[in-house]
Amino acid sequence: MKKLVLSLAAVLFAVALWPLHALAAAYPDRPITVIVPYTPGGNVDMLARGIAPAIEEELGVKLIITPTPGAGGTVGTMKMIQSRPDGYTLLIGNQTTLSMKPFLQKTRFKLGGAPPICGIALPIHILGTSDSKRFPSLEAFIAEARKNPEQVSVAILGRGGFHEVLAIEVMRELGIKLKMVPFNSGPEQVAALRGGHVDSIITDNYNTEISILASFNNDYKDTYPDAKSFSELGYPNLGKLFNIYSFYAPLGTPQEVVDTFAAAVKKAITSEQFLAVSKNLHIPAEYLTAEDLRKQIESDIAIMQDLKKSGLLD
Repeated sequence: MKKLVLSLAAVLFAVALWPLHALAAAYPDRPITVIVPYTPGGNVDMLARGIAPAIEEELGVKLIITPTPGAGGTVGTMKMIQSRPDGYTLLIGNQTTLSMKPFLQKTRFKLGGAPPICGIALPIHILGTSDSKRFPSLEAFIAEARKNPEQVSVAILGRGGFHEVLAIEVMRELGIKLKMVPFNSGPEQVAALRGGHVDSIITDNYNTEISILASFNNDYKDTYPDAKSFSELGYPNLGKLFNIYSFYAPLGTPQEVVDTFAAAVKKAITSEQFLAVSKNLHIPAEYLTAEDLRKQIESDIAIMQDLKKSGLLD
């Protein structure tokens, strides 16, 4: 009887170790849930729905796009991290949630708490204004901000997120102090700017009524042909922070599964539907590998550690 119990225990132990890699060989064989950690109708949600049909065609299964907003993207991210690492619950979000959020607020996940699969788009972030007479150039903006510390305001998207980090970096690199005004959504930011309630804005939402003072991205000409980047204007450190729309999997997901999904995305990114959505949102489609994302996450963490050491995150 004792031998039988031991044999049964050995079988159960072996079975426990077998499923994930055995399932990886047949992946995927059922629908895949893709968590969007933001509200429906936003840029990430629309990009996810834009690329989903082409991924479905490549993999032969349905993608269930599931918006799960809350706490600036951390609720949906945590839900994915806690999911079974079998490739059937993934996340589409951005790397800054994993590389910056833990510095800015309490999170239940650690830095880089989920391995990246691949990136699909690189939004263009800009510092802009609607008052081009008052701020005809970045230098004019800097001059007034230095003359009136904390009197020139900048609209950012929420607190404890990427926009706040960009604003902090702008203040550090330009030697100015701005009044940060957080908003719950991009449209609210733009409405406040147009209404004269704020002086400037940091955004990745394309709007022809915004006069661009500088682009954080160095590769921006297709979207803003008449603008200049911070790097071109003499502030190269402001060209190192990016918000990459990308896919992630729970830690422990078999590499075969990650590779299979990444290969499907790489083909899907060239689909007519996704490129049309990307063009409509003015967010350049760009495939980035998991290694590209890991390097950006490492760069983000180094920048955040430096900001923390300098006391700028307090």
